[in-house]
Order: sequence, then C-alpha cells, then structure tokens
Amino acid sequence: MSKTNKKNDRQKLINLSTWQLLPYVALGILIFVANSNLNINYFFRGYLTMIESQIAIVGLYFMMNKIKKKNQHRLIV
Repeated sequence: MSKTNKKNDRQKLINLSTWQLLPYVALGILIFVANSNLNINYFFRGYLTMIESQIAIVGLYFMMNKIKKKNQHRLIV
C-alpha cells in the first residue's frame, strides 16, 4: 500500500471519528449550560451534572445504535 493511500485512509478515519464525537460534545455543552445557570449548592450541582451526563450518554449511545441499524437495514433492502 502506498503512502498516499495510507494518508487517505487515515484522513477518512479522522473525519468519521469527528462526526461520531459531535453528538457527545453537543450533549456536554447543553448539560453544562443547563447546570451553570442553577443557583444550588456547588456539590449538589456537580453531582447533578454527573448523573445527567451518565444518563444522557447511555441514551445517546442506544439512540445512535438504533439509527445505525435502521440505516444498515435501509442499505440492505
């Protein structure tokens, strides 16, 4: 395999991983903005942020898997 093919494959992989990371980054920003405006105890706010993040990441993971399966089914049919 030539160097140009390796570079192209690496660039495609970087672009793909960037797009897959985007929903998680957007989710993190939304959670941060939502919790930064709350006037509650500092420790409770941190705990709330961690719980929200964990629930949202798990939900987003399953949602993305469902979308991938739906797209794969659409490609097969």
